[in-house]
Amino acid sequence: MDENKINPEIEETSEERIEEQTAETVTEQPEETVEAETVEVETVETEAAQQEQPKEQNEPAEEEVKPKKLRNQAFLRRGSFSLAITAVVIAGIVVLNILAVALSKRVSLEYDMTPEKRHTMSAENIEFLKKVKKDVTITVCADEENYASNMYQMYGEYITSNPTEYFYQTETLLKKYPLYNKKITLKYVDVQTSEFMQLFQKYSSDGLNYGSIIVTAGKGESEMHKILSFEDIYQLSQDYTEITGNNVESAVTGAISYVAAGQSRKIALLTGHSPNDELAPSYKQLLEKHDYTVSEVKDQNLYTISNEYDAIAIVGPTIDFNEKELTAISDFLRNDGKRNKSLLYFPAMSEKPLTDFNNFLAEWGVTVGKGVLYETDENKHYPQTPILIQAPLTEEHIEMGGGITECLIGLGVALTEGSDAAEQGVKTDVLAKTSDTVVELPFDVVENWDGSGNYKKKSYCGAIRCELADTNEDNEEIKSQVFVFSGSTVFLTPDFDQYLGVNVANENLVLSCTQLATGGDGSSIYFEPKNIANNSFTSEKDVKIVQRLFMGLIPLLVIAAGIVVYVRRRNAR
Repeated sequence: MDENKINPEIEETSEERIEEQTAETVTEQPEETVEAETVEVETVETEAAQQEQPKEQNEPAEEEVKPKKLRNQAFLRRGSFSLAITAVVIAGIVVLNILAVALSKRVSLEYDMTPEKRHTMSAENIEFLKKVKKDVTITVCADEENYASNMYQMYGEYITSNPTEYFYQTETLLKKYPLYNKKITLKYVDVQTSEFMQLFQKYSSDGLNYGSIIVTAGKGESEMHKILSFEDIYQLSQDYTEITGNNVESAVTGAISYVAAGQSRKIALLTGHSPNDELAPSYKQLLEKHDYTVSEVKDQNLYTISNEYDAIAIVGPTIDFNEKELTAISDFLRNDGKRNKSLLYFPAMSEKPLTDFNNFLAEWGVTVGKGVLYETDENKHYPQTPILIQAPLTEEHIEMGGGITECLIGLGVALTEGSDAAEQGVKTDVLAKTSDTVVELPFDVVENWDGSGNYKKKSYCGAIRCELADTNEDNEEIKSQVFVFSGSTVFLTPDFDQYLGVNVANENLVLSCTQLATGGDGSSIYFEPKNIANNSFTSEKDVKIVQRLFMGLIPLLVIAAGIVVYVRRRNAR
């Protein structure tokens, strides 16, 4: 029998037994097991069915899964990139703000849109501040956050016009001082604090008030200080009811110049040769306002003049000087061969000439006439007043006017350069000069002013500087100087330009000459007062520019940026 052949009956019997055993096994198993096995069987059958499907039917399913996964990955990458860009922009803005704050403490980042540039510091002032080499502190006796409003509460009762804009202007300009020189420190001290009480006791003789400004340099016994009052900072009308200008730049920078110098300049004011000495107090007040120490010396004690003074000044004399007095003046200028002393002379119109003193001036190269200057050209004098004459500064000394180019001479004495000055070793230098259409009228015809055409027309000196130089043992230059002005009335009358409504360089020239006379370089610490014509912050032109910027240009830029971002994102999908 073939072994490979199986008996059909036996095969059927075996299959029946297997089925019975399977049935019994299933009957004995719990329901849960049966269900699990049923799921497994279905799963196996499903997998088998999938395997039996053609290969071509499986490929589309894989292709559907793959693009979806790629899209998710691309979206994730774009989202991460956008998040990174956002983080970088935010970080950049934060850093930019930090840098802007830090930079604003060192450099002025403001742009002054006012037509008169009311919040802009003068270029000359900036140049001066950059040259300050000594540590200087500016202390404002006020609450920093409420300076302007508190100032208005303090002084608004007296100032009828609204001065708030001037107070804000002062605050803005003061903040600029430390920006141009790190050696300058600005601080505010509230009057309600103990620190102010200490300052009040320290400077009790100076009379501190709310808004006072203290400028100091040095410490201890070597400290130099200058207190600036309300009147020093603000230019007031004649009745003191209106602020007409802001002098904070001239006042503060002048005080810095004074305290940084480390010593006070001393001037002796010689009085007693005029019955009233009316203008001597005016000159003294002007000098003290600009930090000079001024002492009045009576002419009766003029036989010797102490060399502690840097210069002497004679204002409006009408009585001549005697020989001993003139010798005392000469000895002072000679200073035992050391020189470096000066004389400032402001003559007065007098019926009787000062013959001896004029002879003394002639030795210094100045010739003094006997009449009064009269301008024949009506375009070169004050309207309907031919004795108020224009005298422009000479080209070599234009800077001595502090930005103003013309002086005004009133009741001027005829001054010319002497012919023998060079032979005596004296160098003369004309600082201001009239036109060549001026005549010298005799004193007794000034009131009539007739016949001016009969006099010779020529140019006269408005101010002249005379210098006698030498060298000392160390081969250093030493010099004595004499400054002569054409008159005293207009040059020294306080606020004369305001009375006339003109802008003249008289005061600036006087201060520059005084500084030269006391050993300075002749630079004038004076800046044009800042006037606020109206309360409008900007002009109509500025308003239109701002409107176009914020209502036109900026919105267009934002819209354009949005369109660019949208297009780029759409193309990236």
